[in-house]
Amino acid sequence: MQFDPISKFYEHVNTVKFFLNLLTGGDRTHKQITYIGETLVELYAKFGIVPEDRKTWKQEKQPTFLDLYDIWERDKKKYKSDATIEAVYSRTSSLRNTLRWLSNPTNVDLTRQYTVIDLSAIPQDTQEAMNYLLTAILALRFNINSKRKTTIMIDEAGVFLKNVRLQDDFSRMLKQAGSFGVRIIIGSQQLSDLSSIGPEHRANIFISEVYGLNIGKSIDDVVKFFKLSNNDAQFLLSCSRPGMCAVSVGYPYATTYHMQRVASDLEAQILFGKQERQVAYTFVHPDLESFAKEQGVIMSDWINGDTSVLRAERLVEWAQRVIGTGKVFAYIDKEKLNNDLILNQSKEHFLSVIQIAACFIKRNIKVEVNHYDDADVVAWLPDGPVAFEYQTPGSSDPKILTEKRKSSESKYGRLFFVGNTQSVREVAQAIGTDEIVIPRGAQLEEKIKELLGKTNLELAN
Repeated sequence: MQFDPISKFYEHVNTVKFFLNLLTGGDRTHKQITYIGETLVELYAKFGIVPEDRKTWKQEKQPTFLDLYDIWERDKKKYKSDATIEAVYSRTSSLRNTLRWLSNPTNVDLTRQYTVIDLSAIPQDTQEAMNYLLTAILALRFNINSKRKTTIMIDEAGVFLKNVRLQDDFSRMLKQAGSFGVRIIIGSQQLSDLSSIGPEHRANIFISEVYGLNIGKSIDDVVKFFKLSNNDAQFLLSCSRPGMCAVSVGYPYATTYHMQRVASDLEAQILFGKQERQVAYTFVHPDLESFAKEQGVIMSDWINGDTSVLRAERLVEWAQRVIGTGKVFAYIDKEKLNNDLILNQSKEHFLSVIQIAACFIKRNIKVEVNHYDDADVVAWLPDGPVAFEYQTPGSSDPKILTEKRKSSESKYGRLFFVGNTQSVREVAQAIGTDEIVIPRGAQLEEKIKELLGKTNLELAN
């Protein structure tokens, strides 16, 4: 749709009007909101902002609430008997003291991936207005061209549920959110607030979780709102542990499940305020920990436990297993990245090499990894060393491969080329034999079993 600056301008004016009207306690006769709107338009004109010309919207000095308050003070002196002007002026005096920060420059960035908004320090009588303003600001994040998924979590949402205008705006935001890949989660400990939710808002709620611990007298409100069965009600009343909840799913499923949520180590750390940083995973072999630190990569089959920290802090790649079948997650230290490479190697090459090395580390076999010179992996087996060279497609120059073979066999006695289906075909053709060329996956697994001998037939997963 073509951008309409006038409608967008007055949509913004309406947002500010309603925010200020809430700040003044509201006025059902609409005299206050009309006056606020008129003075807003006057203020923008004073700063050279023209509704139909969006180029004028960004001024070197932007108008603030303090500038608007100056207009109200002027009108108060000019129209001394006007009750509406007097009410607006007197009820917003906090704009010059306790709410003066609303006129300060801000570095709020709605493109950030994670944003926390805390209203706990806001005076109680202004929280309704501030909740509305933040709802409107968050709606600005919705961009039809944005590919980033967004989750907005609103805690202690009772103020949204009790004000009809807030519910209307919030419902509109929910509809917009669905179109732009945004989900909104609202939470409240005051279950009596449910009775305030209107039918339109209720229709936009698809999944609800009701936690039963200490639900007590609120059970009637919950049963009525979610249309729960007697069985659901009895379950909630019997909940004796944190995390026990009834999950109500809307149309077309229209059913309720009983569940026990268990916090991961990371969630418990956040929820219960543990100060020391805890690693929520352990390595399946102690030597893998130092190897992973050295290489800057952790493969998911090297560890047990919660991977939340790894997923949050590292680049996650879904990589092919080099030994065996299937795929495995790789958690890559971002400092090791060099554009689309890890150090000096492609991701396929680097991740394949360290998987081969890890296979021997798990078996308590000395191993060496070389990313720059020499064979990629050298393992010192009981019957002597063996070298592995991983090849990716398009890097099978006969002369280079022959030199690699000659050098490794001279130093270690044995060398095997490993690669995917295409690269092993290229290598075999380049060196004139497939006797030392092994496809990754099941065939490499069998070869390593053979090399390890009868006492080491089972490889670590």
